[in-house]
Amino acid sequence: MKCSEHNRSHEFLCYKCYKLMCSKCTINHSKNHHDHTDQYDHIDDIRQSLSSIFDTDDDIIDHLNIDIKENDNKSDNNNTFIKRKILSIWRSLRLSSKQFGDLQKTETDISQHFEQLHQYLVIEEHKLKKDIINQKDTIINQIDNSIEHLKHLVNIININNKLDNNKQDNNSNNDDDSNEDVEINKSIVTDTAEQYSTTTILQSITSSSTLQSFIDNNNQTLFNQHKNNVHFNIDKLLEQHNNDEDSLLLDIIHKYNNQFNNNNTDINNNYKDNNNDLFNIQTKEYKITARQPDFEQLQSIIDSSIKVAPVNDEIEEVNISHTFDFTNASITSIGENIYIFGGYLNKDNWYQFSMKSKSIEQSGEMKGIDGDVYISNRSIQHQDKAVREILSVIRRLWKQVCSMIYKGSLYSVPMEKDVFEFNLVKKNITIHKIGMKPFSACHDNNGNLYIHSKDNRFIKYNIERSQITNLNPIPGKHGVVYLLYHQASPTSSYIYSFGGATYGNFRYSIESNQSEPFMVGDKTDRVRCGSASITS
Repeated sequence: MKCSEHNRSHEFLCYKCYKLMCSKCTINHSKNHHDHTDQYDHIDDIRQSLSSIFDTDDDIIDHLNIDIKENDNKSDNNNTFIKRKILSIWRSLRLSSKQFGDLQKTETDISQHFEQLHQYLVIEEHKLKKDIINQKDTIINQIDNSIEHLKHLVNIININNKLDNNKQDNNSNNDDDSNEDVEINKSIVTDTAEQYSTTTILQSITSSSTLQSFIDNNNQTLFNQHKNNVHFNIDKLLEQHNNDEDSLLLDIIHKYNNQFNNNNTDINNNYKDNNNDLFNIQTKEYKITARQPDFEQLQSIIDSSIKVAPVNDEIEEVNISHTFDFTNASITSIGENIYIFGGYLNKDNWYQFSMKSKSIEQSGEMKGIDGDVYISNRSIQHQDKAVREILSVIRRLWKQVCSMIYKGSLYSVPMEKDVFEFNLVKKNITIHKIGMKPFSACHDNNGNLYIHSKDNRFIKYNIERSQITNLNPIPGKHGVVYLLYHQASPTSSYIYSFGGATYGNFRYSIESNQSEPFMVGDKTDRVRCGSASITS
């Protein structure tokens, strides 16, 4: 287990090429592989990370507000490859469990509708369920893969802990007796095939609030090293490595990497992931539109009685013979009506578009308000003259891409500037430094601004905590995106970007921190045109 070139003990492990290195090897390795810099860990850091693997704030992980990417530079010595990997797996398992539950509910709703049609509609039912079942199968395969990774990583942690506690375990016979009592009193789980079923594993993931509790709840089945054919005789393992604990751990980690590295190609081919995270996959949500069928005309209405399609994938275009360039921040919806203010060809006008009639029903001139391009609808709605004057100054200095009224203040996001907070009572201005130049932005009406720059930086900025969370950029061409927030359900929110034929349309999921193409094949130029969200 020594370096053949320098005759020194191995101390480092490169996670880019899975190579064991001594201290001298790292110098040449960095020179020859510039992209491997900061991609290897020292055994001391590995052991320290293994000892504190469960110290991470589980609430942060569960809400996906922590970046866990295998290729990120390490921010500290405790953030090793294994720690990033195991937290990434846990985050993926939580997300996959939720995605599976949502898909299963959709499947159940479909079945309940088709129960009224009996055996006559069985063929039609399975046609509609095919894609959902395929996605569930994909998630099951991904979960099985994640569990296999987790088994080996937990075993590495157990071996490390056993090494740390080996001397203490042999202190006295009394201690041994007490440990035996604990084992005797521990409830025994019946080892049946049901304990390893997908349903049982999903229930355990969902009911476990932390990764540690998930492992503890399955320590007699999934994570039982004896039943998993994992040799846990520390003395024999140490004897094989000349009683060198570091050598033993490095060898086990190295074997883990070699075993699962062979499967990486298959994983990448099966799972779509913009972050090269091997444990996350993309799934679609589905919306069911159903009506009570007329059994007397059953044959003619089967096709229209139920539709299953990814949410918001049904497109209807309406020609209104108007151009609304430069209105990407000055459009809003109230009920079934959409209001547009200003724009390149209509700087001083406003329009009301009715979703019911699919036409512009009212329009007029904005009186007492300065119209323009790149204005914000929140700014122009305020009635206080002094407030309007101050906002008018801000608006004329910079192009406005988004504004939000929240708890007595108006927050404005100008293009390529910081966020301005205008207190509507005190009538003073506070500047929020965000460290980037906004190109487009939107908000959730709950204190969060989502801001995107042309250099592909995407953040969530929480107003109350002045907290910046880095998000995965939306892949608009040349960084051009136009953001629109939409809450599809209490547990599902999206940000849409309508770049049209030139820059592409995308839907970003806030829960999964991933984007996907939307309205593929769009031939309309939508650059700088506004958009609004209406929940029917």
